[in-house]
Amino acid sequence: MAKICNFSSDWLDKKDRNGNLINTWAKKDGKNTLFCGLCLTSFSTNGGFDSIQKHAKGKKHSKLASISLNHQQLRLSGKLPQQQPEEQGSSSTIVATEVVKSPVNVALSSTRDTTAMAECRWVMHCIDKNFSAASCENLQELFKKMFGEEAVNSFSISRTKFRYLLSHGLGPYFYEKLLDDLGSSLFSLSFDETTNSAGAKELQFVVTYWSETKKEVSSHHLQTYFIGEATSEVLLEKTLQVLEESKLSLNKMLMLGMDGPNVNLKLERLLSKKVEEVRGSTLLKIGSCNLHIIHNAYEKGLQCLGRDASEFIMKIYYFFKKWPLRRGDFKNVQNEVGVKNLNFIKHVETRWLSMEEAANRVIEQWDAIIKYFQYFVPNKRVALLQSNSYILIVNKLKKSRSRQKFCSLQLWHTYLQHLREPFNHLSL
Repeated sequence: MAKICNFSSDWLDKKDRNGNLINTWAKKDGKNTLFCGLCLTSFSTNGGFDSIQKHAKGKKHSKLASISLNHQQLRLSGKLPQQQPEEQGSSSTIVATEVVKSPVNVALSSTRDTTAMAECRWVMHCIDKNFSAASCENLQELFKKMFGEEAVNSFSISRTKFRYLLSHGLGPYFYEKLLDDLGSSLFSLSFDETTNSAGAKELQFVVTYWSETKKEVSSHHLQTYFIGEATSEVLLEKTLQVLEESKLSLNKMLMLGMDGPNVNLKLERLLSKKVEEVRGSTLLKIGSCNLHIIHNAYEKGLQCLGRDASEFIMKIYYFFKKWPLRRGDFKNVQNEVGVKNLNFIKHVETRWLSMEEAANRVIEQWDAIIKYFQYFVPNKRVALLQSNSYILIVNKLKKSRSRQKFCSLQLWHTYLQHLREPFNHLSL
């Protein structure tokens, strides 16, 4: 007499010989019986797991599985309306009528659609959190270990696929959203051409306009072209091309944002002439790149107020950055002086927008700085007296009117911030 194998629920979590999870087509129908939802028949599992594999390998089942369990197969999904509890005195007929009137939120979708949506959502999450494309490598294996193989069986994304979904999957959608928002608004077009890391020359276009949706001036990337050379004629051709592809009229164009090389100035003259032919008036001319003007103005201000203030901010930041003992000593000095236990803020010389907060922090911590470098270190940390960074900082502290320079620098920076504000969206 053949031995009868008892059914094990773990069998349903395994894959059959067709590569499909058994629980996607079978469910328990008795003590040792399974019901196949594809063949609409029950079969015995007395022969153990091999009984399930034998049924799955059947000609009829394999054909139905290749159709029904295909990742492109459409399936009905959604939620049926919940039946409201009957009130006292109401009949079942009334309740049934209420249910029929309730909206039924269902839709047809495939596993492939669901997977593609999950992958696109992950791409958007990466963009929102500033993740790199490389962070997507081997992600499926990680998710399998986190959530189980079944939950992420069809989810697959890599660095290459991430970039493809971003540019070819999500890009067209947001491009259409941009054009819808732009509508028939007046706009300005900015451009810049540069050589990328692969040695190809890129031409980037940015559009600036008043957004009725956001009720503010918006600036967005419009298009990128790869060009062989950047002559004024080539730039004009690509400028007219991006306007045509984006359905933007020359009649609505206010100005052209750019930097100052002669080839760009010639482009502005050529484009302005075409605009004049369309509407009878030229483009608005306010000079070349306004950010270059603001940066140059800031440079002149630093020369008048003293460049050593910028250098001092950077020196004092790096003096404490990788030295836990120094930070601990400075924290004790902060407590003694009565200032907040705050760290210094990093400032980059070529990024003057970082100056304001960094200078403010130095001013806030001034009393603690003086006590630490002029009293604490000479008495408690004598070894630091030979440090080059310590010597440079102390020499700058000894210069007269150091704190006044920081205050003047702070006022100058604030003034330039206000000066730049109206032009925030008029340049790349």
